[in-house]
Amino acid sequence: MNLNAAWSRKLFANSLIQYDNFSGDLQANVRIDWIHSPGADLFIVFNTSYNFTGDDDRFDVRNALLNNRVGIAKLTYVIQL
Repeated sequence: MNLNAAWSRKLFANSLIQYDNFSGDLQANVRIDWIHSPGADLFIVFNTSYNFTGDDDRFDVRNALLNNRVGIAKLTYVIQL
């Protein structure tokens, strides 16, 4: 599932959520982009991964195991001389 949202021309977000029923992995990626000036952006990215395999192979949130959780920030800026 892919979700996109825009609050203004300078602030928007998109997310990608995937579930693999063979391995039982659920992965989510959320990226927020703020364009603070032309050619300059602030990106904030969150990645997370859970595993839902249990004894009975059913999708149960109570059996979720956290595999990975990462937060990243990136600032780009253009200097004109």
